[in-house]
Formats: sequence, C-alpha cells, structure tokens
Amino acid sequence: MQQHDPRFLLGISTLRRFFDLLPSDNQFSITTLNTLARYARRKGFEYYTNLAAIRMVKSNRVNWDSVMEPRLAAKEVPELEELIDTMSQAPFAQMSGRFIGQLLERIIPAYEAGLSPELMKRIMGNARARQVIVELVPPLAWMSGCGTRMFEAFLAKAQREEERLYATGILAMHQLFLGNLPEARTLLEGVEASVSADVHILPATRVLGMQWLFSALAEDEPEAGKRWDRLQQGYRLKAHLTDGVTSDWEIHFCEKATRLIVISGQINPVEPHLAFLESLQQRPDLRIEAGYQLDLLNIGKAWLLWRLGRTNEARLVFDQLHPDGHYPYDRTFGRLFHHALGEHLHPNEPIHRERIEAEVNRSGYTWLIAQLRRRN
Repeated sequence: MQQHDPRFLLGISTLRRFFDLLPSDNQFSITTLNTLARYARRKGFEYYTNLAAIRMVKSNRVNWDSVMEPRLAAKEVPELEELIDTMSQAPFAQMSGRFIGQLLERIIPAYEAGLSPELMKRIMGNARARQVIVELVPPLAWMSGCGTRMFEAFLAKAQREEERLYATGILAMHQLFLGNLPEARTLLEGVEASVSADVHILPATRVLGMQWLFSALAEDEPEAGKRWDRLQQGYRLKAHLTDGVTSDWEIHFCEKATRLIVISGQINPVEPHLAFLESLQQRPDLRIEAGYQLDLLNIGKAWLLWRLGRTNEARLVFDQLHPDGHYPYDRTFGRLFHHALGEHLHPNEPIHRERIEAEVNRSGYTWLIAQLRRRN
C-alpha cells in the first residue's frame, strides 16, 4: 500500500482493526476509507460504494447468508439438489463457511454412493455448481467410481482453457496411476500447459509435471531435461508475477512437484527440491498466512529425505504424521503415499501393507504402488 500511494500511509494497527484482527468500533476516518478505496483502484470511498451498489443490482449479487437463512435455521441439512439450486440463485456471492460445510456433508456421501445420471446432469447443467463442486471438492478419491464420468462430463462442458486443462490433467493422472501410460500420454498429447498469471498453478503443474514424468520414465534424458526446464521457467515466471505478494501458490507447486519427483524415482531433482520445500516451511510470511498448508508438505519432505538415504530424519518426520492428514479430498493417493513410505521406514509393521492392499483393491492403482515401493 505504501508503494501504491505514499501520500496516505496507514498504520498496522489501523489495518488490523479494519480487518477485525483487533477489537474495533468500526469507526474509520474518511481519509482511511479513501486510502483503501484508492488502493482498490477507485476514486474514493463514496465512489467505491456507489459503484458497488450499482454492480450488485446489475449482476443480481446477493448476500449468501441471506439467501441461505431459511435453510441455515433448519435443523436438518438441505438436500444436495437444494444446495445446487441455491448456488444458481447467487452466482456471484461469496459462499459462507457454514454453507461449504453443508455441501461437504452431502457431496462426499454422494461420491461414495456413486452419482446418479440425474444428479450428474444437475451438477453439470449449473455453471456455479460445476465450478464449486468439481473444483472445490474434486472426486479424486473416487476416480474408479463416479469420478471419471464426472470429469469427462466436466470436460465436455468446459468453457475456459483452465477448466479443460484441469479436467484433462486429472483424467490423465488417473490413467497414469492405473499404469495405462499410453492412454495417459494420449490425453495430454498436444496439450500446451504453461504457468501464467491467468492459469492456476495446480492444473498447470500437474500437466507439465506429468509430461516431464513420461520422459523420465522412458529414460529420455534430453526430453526430460527440456520438460523440467520448462516447469522451472513457469515457476520463475510465477515468482516474478507475484513478487512482493504473500501467496500460497508456491505450496501448491511444491506439493505437486514433490509427488511427481517421488513417483519418477529420479534422484537428481531431489536435493534441490528438498531445499526449496524446507525454505518454504521456514518463511515467516507463509507461516502466518498458510501454516496448515505448510504442514501438509511434511509427507513429501519425509519421502525426499528417504530418497536421499537420510532414513532416520525421514522417520522423525513421518512418525508425526497421520495417514488421512495430507490430502483431504484425494484420500486414495494420500493413503498410498503415506503407507508406502511407512513400509520403507517401518517394514516390520504390517498395518502399512494391509492398508496399501485395501486401497489398491479399491482403486486399481497397482502401477502407482509399484513405483512407490521401488528402492533407490
């Protein structure tokens, strides 16, 4: 903010009061409000409020909790179909945490039971529901059930390049984990992914990383080198675009890249990537903004340490982890990732082998577990 307009400086305590991080009576001077409005690229606070009011009318924007109030007051959680219909009534409103909680209570059992054609059609026919349900609660753990059909339908309805990249990457990843490498390659054939300002880091890294992985698995070192450079170029571009901004995108990038490095069995990228991961975990700005997500990187950290032969250090990290704590909506991969490393670090504990067998029987990911069970 100081760089944006050094004429009007706001104290840290004022900003904390404004964002309710400190107790406040919400009485702010017009100078403070004008400064904040100018930072939001508006002429002043009055102009900002007038413009916001006009836009709310034009776009039918409504307060989410007001729309949901009759349902939120009810004792029972609304049916999933009702929640989907409600989303279409407020296409621009910010959803409340309570609504998301209700959505999770309904959509996860629906995934486990398998979506009916009618429910699938209702989700895919509603742009807001398609965006929220498939992207917020991706059915990665149910790819062998309703997930594949859902992503195929999502891809057919995709309107943005990022949506196509996202769905294609998930479908290819599922085929890869099954061991169907030709099918996975075909899905990504001709897909030009890039890390840029208008594409989310997760789908871009997933696609770019898998394209690198195919080359690494084929032991095509020149091609793998080019692919890895491209991934790193994208990372550097993203770092330049977000210079000076605290963001959790680096955590997402690191987590996806860690998975791919571990699956590949390649050793060369391990040490520099471990250094990058640890540097993220030590950054004070990320600790404040995204501490929980930084903790999710620990399973990858334990894997990288083990790949480097630092078994005792890997065991110290691993023994603090919970098998369901790494990937809330990607349970199949998360559990396989956890218990495969558990087999390496604690070979005399049968629980890891038993859990792996259960997950593989459910998912069919025999190729994935074979890759994870490989030793250096």
